[in-house]
Amino acid sequence: MPTPSSFSLTLAGAPRAELARRCRHICLAREHGTMTPATAEEEFLQALTSVRATYGITSIDEDALKEIVATEGNRVADAFVIAELIASRLAAQQPATISISATPKTSISKPPPSAPTTFPTGNSSSPLSIADFIDGMLSQEKRDVHQPAHP
Repeated sequence: MPTPSSFSLTLAGAPRAELARRCRHICLAREHGTMTPATAEEEFLQALTSVRATYGITSIDEDALKEIVATEGNRVADAFVIAELIASRLAAQQPATISISATPKTSISKPPPSAPTTFPTGNSSSPLSIADFIDGMLSQEKRDVHQPAHP
């Protein structure tokens, strides 16, 4: 009995992977609030129809859609919780690391600190995103590494 090649196994999982990717995007939009639950339900069915049109009507069934939506919905919800936790921790630490103090903390003479770094976002009226915080931290590390240490 011949064994299926890795190519055919990959191809067999393609409909599920494609549907999962589409459902993940829908779950992200729903969790972010840019898509209503009713619209999301329509989008899930549209994604299933599209995957079936590409891979065949029997390539994936509605039970798989329900399972994928539940899995991706949980993943997205978990990711949002983690992002909120990280963002609040970064926000709490950020002022302490980049703000200029009016009084020196120690009597050791140090060069004057550089001005606080601002991290522009695509939309200045929107709150900073995780990516903005990470970019800010990396640019701060890079700046600190290039400054010579004074004893």
